Amino acid sequence: TTLAENCYTNMFLGCTSLSSVTMLGTNVGATYCLYNWLIDAGTQASSRTLTVADSEAYGAIESYLPDNWKSGQATIQYAN
Repeated sequence: TTLAENCYTNMFLGCTSLSSVTMLGTNVGATYCLYNWLIDAGTQASSRTLTVADSEAYGAIESYLPDNWKSGQATIQYAN
């Protein structure tokens, strides 16, 4: 649940057809752990679903999300 430094950096960068991501980490305080992880991802998908641990976890990562992966542009699901 605790992300390590740089762990998701550029993970899905440019994956334009990506339509679903599950990210259950709840401690995202490590340096650059979510840096550019979804930039240009899902831009060609007809819909996107992001599954996170809970609403608090979503709040912790929201600032790291491009607009097309935020609530209102994507479906946000909670695992808990």
